[in-house]
Amino acid sequence: MRVNTLLLSRHDKIAPIVSGQTETWSGFSRSIGTSCCARSGYRKLKAYVRTASFLLLFFNLCAFAEEDITIGDVREFLASVPTRQEIGQTITELKQSIRENPHNYSFYEMLALVYEYIGEYDKALKALKAAVSYSSESSEGKDSLYGSIARVYIKLKKFDEANPAIYKAVALNPANLNNLQYLISYYIAKNMYKEAAEQLREISTRDKNKDYYYHFYLYAEQDLKKKGSEIIELFKAAAKANPKSNMAHRTLAVVLRNHSTNIKKDFPKIISELKKAFSLNKKYIFTYISFGDTYMVMGLETGKQAYFKKALAWFNKAYKREPDNVKLNLAMGVLFLNTGQYDKAIAKFEYVRARAEDETVIDNLVCAYNNKADFYCKKGENLEEGLKAVEEALKLKPQDSIALTTKAEILYKQQRFKEAYACIKEAFAISPRNATIMQHFKNMKKTADEAPE
Repeated sequence: MRVNTLLLSRHDKIAPIVSGQTETWSGFSRSIGTSCCARSGYRKLKAYVRTASFLLLFFNLCAFAEEDITIGDVREFLASVPTRQEIGQTITELKQSIRENPHNYSFYEMLALVYEYIGEYDKALKALKAAVSYSSESSEGKDSLYGSIARVYIKLKKFDEANPAIYKAVALNPANLNNLQYLISYYIAKNMYKEAAEQLREISTRDKNKDYYYHFYLYAEQDLKKKGSEIIELFKAAAKANPKSNMAHRTLAVVLRNHSTNIKKDFPKIISELKKAFSLNKKYIFTYISFGDTYMVMGLETGKQAYFKKALAWFNKAYKREPDNVKLNLAMGVLFLNTGQYDKAIAKFEYVRARAEDETVIDNLVCAYNNKADFYCKKGENLEEGLKAVEEALKLKPQDSIALTTKAEILYKQQRFKEAYACIKEAFAISPRNATIMQHFKNMKKTADEAPE
């Protein structure tokens, strides 16, 4: 049976808006946004995005429209998820443009963006530094060039090298929120938590719609691999620097919960921070979800049903406000999964899966389908229903050794011994060191060998 692993959703993970780009700094996601201006000529071009001769059409069409190519055009091109061939042709054409116009810094900036997109950061830096050298201090977007240099160094975890570019970008344009994000990431990387907290307050004051606190929690934890104690120190400073921010208190509560070494002891403090967040903003849906998650964690820790009931109560309150919220439905599915309500869990996870990509939903779905099948198997009832459930799990993850084992157990109980052995053999090949699977393999092999043809 699959263990009911608690998989809390990343409720409101946001990606920094970086010079019109939306991306995570880990490099796992390089989805370039389309916030830039889309000109009429380029709109016509989008129909050709998937053709091998894309860039030739791109340059010719822009020329036909008597308009220059912009960095925004390149971002839209990258947003289309181009093929390797299209990327290669783009690089070739941009290099040709540079040869023809070696002092035009915009072409270097475009080339750098493409190199950054494909992870060739050294080449991106070289192109960006050339762009800086060919642009004047009064050039439009000069701060963004320095910001881009900082961003690439940050991706490379070269924070000392990023430092001069960050400060230059901020000095040129202190109103650019992207530059503040680079500065915050630098402060966090260098353990300058008080300074990071002050800048978090500044950026959150300017842009109240985004939860920068939670974003930088994920950045510190997942990208920088900060210790739990360090992350707690950072967000204690953040909540102190901005005591009237519901997002600061909510994030501190989540950090305290996720990095607690004694959840029972820390529970009152966690709830206290959530109550502060809730009192400051009763409309913020993610505070409701954090309450629900926290009570669910305590239910799993103590085994007391009262905590699960409180978790569901908070989720239901949120559901009345935003029934279509994908993260809320995911969180409710996790609660149902961990309380053995598999059909309800499956319904929630399928709802999420149909509406948004979430890195945890497939694992949760596999778990829910498998656990439903295992429940029937253990009871020895509705085995066909159980078999259907585990087949759904295997459609999602054909190489899941736990689901394969559950299927083998059901087939074995149906006295389909040779089919059971074939299934457990496949599971054993995937997880040969799993003691439970190994024992099932030995038992089913013996039975299959003795079974009549």
